[in-house]
Amino acid sequence: MKKVFKTLLIALGIIIVLHLLLFGVVIYSAFDPISKTDTNWNNYDMYRTELHYAEEFLPSQNEFSNTKAVHFSYQKNFMLMFISKTVAVTVQYTPEEYLGAKESLTQRYEFLDAPMLQSGDNNYILDNAFTYKGYDFRVVSYGYGGCKYFGMVGTNDDTCSIAYLYYSDTDLDYIAQADEDLDQKMRALIDDEFCWEPFTE
Repeated sequence: MKKVFKTLLIALGIIIVLHLLLFGVVIYSAFDPISKTDTNWNNYDMYRTELHYAEEFLPSQNEFSNTKAVHFSYQKNFMLMFISKTVAVTVQYTPEEYLGAKESLTQRYEFLDAPMLQSGDNNYILDNAFTYKGYDFRVVSYGYGGCKYFGMVGTNDDTCSIAYLYYSDTDLDYIAQADEDLDQKMRALIDDEFCWEPFTE
């Protein structure tokens, strides 16, 4: 009988320790998201087809064949039960190729012409344009997702480069509250959710 009681106490102790460890992981992830990053360019088309609406926004791998250089990253972020997925592709062209690629953007995308507001409380669902790290970004929203599925295209005339940033998070309802700096919130989103490498020269 004592052996059974002792075994039960040990089992109970193990269960408590496991629960405490799990609780610690949950608390840690609440304040410090866990991320998985992939920079293998060969996997780009896989992620492009995997994410909702990403295929409509991100050019195919073949469309980047005439570029000088490419920076690519996929990132999956875990915070508690919430998951976001992002793709960042920054391509650099020769000056001549860059002008043609930049001009084609307005034909390829329908950019937002004003920030999207949430009805009722006027929170900002999504920004339409902002500047960050030398890139002039414009924003495209897909489906009925608002900020749940959207893409950003940034152009940098100095480095002849174009950045394509795609974001997916089904739990995100808005980017900024009505009294917050929307442009700054968009820049913070890139810092927090993307593994983006811009061209600097």
